[in-house]
Amino acid sequence: MNGIQEVEGSEKWTKKTSFLLTARSTRHIRRGALLAILAGGVVNCGGAETTRAERSTEVNPTMELATTVNSILSDYIAINDLVLGHSFRKIAPIPGIFKPIDFCGHEASLTQLLRQLEATREEIPNLKESRPPHGPFLDAMNKYVIGLGDAVRRLGAISGKLCEKSRGTRVYSWDEYRKEMKEYNAAVRSYQALGEPLQALVPTIQM
Repeated sequence: MNGIQEVEGSEKWTKKTSFLLTARSTRHIRRGALLAILAGGVVNCGGAETTRAERSTEVNPTMELATTVNSILSDYIAINDLVLGHSFRKIAPIPGIFKPIDFCGHEASLTQLLRQLEATREEIPNLKESRPPHGPFLDAMNKYVIGLGDAVRRLGAISGKLCEKSRGTRVYSWDEYRKEMKEYNAAVRSYQALGEPLQALVPTIQM
């Protein structure tokens, strides 16, 4: 079994993401206005339909922030799949057969993503001041980024311990791994739940 199957509630994800991060199956559900915008589609917010081309001359810093978070989310999900797609008991690869998983590199990448999330949070107060109508969305985004950051931090910690275990410099027991994976999965469910109200508010920042 791989690391995903061995821990109940952990699932492999794909990069088809939105703020509605539902991991009920092996695929994230693509829905909501945000993805339509990012894909260059047409969104109807109750008035005339507007294409991305027609909005090209407009600068919407709130949407740019949302796009940045969505990009960070995609990178995080990709790393999640790489880190957890392993067998815990076979971390040391057989030479010439299995390519070693770069847990140390993934830890560094997750640390960088965490810094990027912190940077987006620092932008929120100024955006709320300059764009009062976007306040509810930005408040929801702030909670979402905190929740996502917690999941990223926990996966980074797990990656770091797997890195040390693969180098033979740390004893990382199966019981400790299972405990931390349970906590990580709880953090994932938490930020997924925060995505639903955030997604519902996306239409409010398109004006």
